[in-house]
Amino acid sequence: MVEYKNKVINLRIRLRNTYDMKIYEKSTIKKDMDRVISGVYLLWNNNEIVYIGESYDIMNRLSHHKCSNKKWNSYSYRECETGLDRIIIEAILISQHKPKYNNKPNDLKNGIKSVKVLS
Repeated sequence: MVEYKNKVINLRIRLRNTYDMKIYEKSTIKKDMDRVISGVYLLWNNNEIVYIGESYDIMNRLSHHKCSNKKWNSYSYRECETGLDRIIIEAILISQHKPKYNNKPNDLKNGIKSVKVLS
């Protein structure tokens, strides 16, 4: 039980740090990087979060978003240690911000379930 509580506390600390992410211009996406960045990313249109996602390879995923019909001009990301961290942090952020392009029922449903688990 103590180990579980420590994991939840560490996850909450990492989630809190998510709000300190640097915002980059869309044109700075570098698909061929020396290392893979795994984590949660946010797409911004001006000062509004319009989409939140998670990926094992964020830069590769962002390059796919450049070709999508989503309107966005910048992005930010938070590296995550594990796939579970990515999924939970993504779900919590979707539940908190309700971005306009995260409108699939699964996005919000999964977010609400994860928030209940951590509460």
